[in-house]
Amino acid sequence: MEKRFTYQFTWNLLVWLNAIWFFVGLFVFNWEPVFIILAYVFETIVIGLIALAKMLLILLFSDAQKKETLTLILKQKSTLHSSEVLPVKQKGWMLALFGFFAMAMFGVVYFLFIQGQAVFIFSMLSHQDAHFLDSPRAVGKNFSYLFLQKDFIAAFSGIIAWHTAEFVRNFLLNQSYKSQTLIPVFIQPWMRIFVQQLMVIVGGILFFVLNNSFMIVGLLLIILKTLADSTIIHTPKIVSGNEKEN
Repeated sequence: MEKRFTYQFTWNLLVWLNAIWFFVGLFVFNWEPVFIILAYVFETIVIGLIALAKMLLILLFSDAQKKETLTLILKQKSTLHSSEVLPVKQKGWMLALFGFFAMAMFGVVYFLFIQGQAVFIFSMLSHQDAHFLDSPRAVGKNFSYLFLQKDFIAAFSGIIAWHTAEFVRNFLLNQSYKSQTLIPVFIQPWMRIFVQQLMVIVGGILFFVLNNSFMIVGLLLIILKTLADSTIIHTPKIVSGNEKEN
């Protein structure tokens, strides 16, 4: 029987440097643990923005994606024969419209998810901290308060630095955007969010089990999240129509 998933633990320097940054913040700079937890929760924002940046680069520079997009569009245009050559200008418009639609669809769905996530988290926190308001309409005010807290800014900066460094090292420097297609980039954020949300759920359970102790929950979340981010999940390669034809 074919294995659908395999797991590999790796020493990811960026992940462990980020963990060290959180440990130093918690025990040396005395960050409030709740802001460390929230930095992990709203890591989804950074993951989504990085995914959109990847999509944009793929749509602009990937020949594989351009070929796949044109193949998909031409198959839907019954009035065109497979041997017919489209004008360059028409191809450009098709690629641009497809790219705009793909990014817009991802952006809307993804950030609606963040909206729902924020409503739930801020509603929970409103019972512990009066600064957070328990209302879907107060999400903007809650974020405004959150991003003015120096402990959260410091913790969230570590998240941004880690993801940006990974993006530069694993996507920009090796110019992988020139050969990738959109489908894997659509899938990757949701896989990371699954792990992240699992950690948040575990953290919520621990919070109530451990007598509302943000310190212990924050410490355990750093450990669990570091171990999770150091585990690479290998999935079967998705073969596109062009790869099958070739």
